[in-house]
Amino acid sequence: MNPKLVVMTRLRGGWFSRADAAAAGYSDSEIRRRLRLGKWSRLCRDAYAEIGVPADERFAWERAERWHKLLSRVVLQRLDATSPSAINRLRSSTACRPGVWTSAWYRSPGR
Repeated sequence: MNPKLVVMTRLRGGWFSRADAAAAGYSDSEIRRRLRLGKWSRLCRDAYAEIGVPADERFAWERAERWHKLLSRVVLQRLDATSPSAINRLRSSTACRPGVWTSAWYRSPGR
């Protein structure tokens, strides 16, 4: 990655947008090529991350955890950008209802 995009990626917490890549000098064809070759990965619409595997990441669940954190940052930063009060409402509602993300929402197979 070029230095401009590295800076933006660090500022965003590990991800960058297509606009960030374009501003750093990557053409649309270069972005597509890096995605096709597996150098970058699409987290969701208009959000990308470099594939690089950290040295301390030995297990599949560690990779899954890293990608989950990156995707969470994308969603939270986009929510915060569109409506600062939206993120506060989300945080408040989950804090007031501690069981909301546990058994009521997740049922393992066979239950």
